[in-house]
Amino acid sequence: MFGKKQNFISWQFILGFIISIACLFYALRDFKFSEFIFMLKNIDLVSIFIATLLLILSVYIRSLRWKIIVHENKISVKDLFVAQFIGYFGNNVLPFRLGELIRSKFIANKYNFSTPTIFGTVVLERSFDILGIIFLAIILAFQNFSLLSNYKYTIYLFPLLVITSVIILFSMFSSPKKYANKNKFFVILINIINGIKSLNKKNLLVVISHTIIIWIIYIFQVFLVQYSVSMNMGLSDCIFLLFVSSLVLSIPSLPANIGTFEAGVKESLLILNISVYQSSFPFLLHSMTFIPYVLIGGALFIYYNYQVFKKE
Repeated sequence: MFGKKQNFISWQFILGFIISIACLFYALRDFKFSEFIFMLKNIDLVSIFIATLLLILSVYIRSLRWKIIVHENKISVKDLFVAQFIGYFGNNVLPFRLGELIRSKFIANKYNFSTPTIFGTVVLERSFDILGIIFLAIILAFQNFSLLSNYKYTIYLFPLLVITSVIILFSMFSSPKKYANKNKFFVILINIINGIKSLNKKNLLVVISHTIIIWIIYIFQVFLVQYSVSMNMGLSDCIFLLFVSSLVLSIPSLPANIGTFEAGVKESLLILNISVYQSSFPFLLHSMTFIPYVLIGGALFIYYNYQVFKKE
């Protein structure tokens, strides 16, 4: 499916591996297995089920948003929905967020587009999530500004964002030859620009509204997961936790953001002074996205692999 054999052992992979292991060590430092089992035994499965349905709903709304950005009537929302899940599956099991390339290839193969053309819309679609993070920050600023101005938040996260930005920018100019191909990069850039141009005022408002709905769903999903284990977190606490964990996702790491996600959630609980399930909850919250994405996305990947990717 990917053509030539890829070399996954690069400095980016090594860096992500080191960061993930260090963060995982931090997250597991005070981990109590007996507490984790107790939490699972007393979990409210109804809340977990609703949280899972909300996750699936968020993927569907992402597909609707992607449909607007793709701006191609013949591409169905159903196929974009399938591609989203396949992409999440790839991101959770493969390095370098190759799931984004896989979902681009899925749509490109099925509708006879070039992969860079679709990948350009993927980059644009993902970029709108920045608005979601800004949306969370605005809510926090109105609800509880002290969380944003907390000294721990400033000390830990601001330098982290600066370092991460430098790493991302540097990696863009030192990518493997396959991804540094000037023609492909040019096509992707052109399609990002065309995608932006295709968004008139009406479409842009719809895309922004879809983005806000997606992140509201994420807020309620976090709320339901913590509610399922009776952590008694307020809505602003859940928003702050989602805000920090979303920023942490930009850090180079192993597939599925193993370690970095858990460390970010644990640090958020420390800042919020929440001691209940402090070492266990990060793993439960991570599993609420990892398991559905891998099971549903994996099943769809296997099913459609025979139909679509066999054509190559």
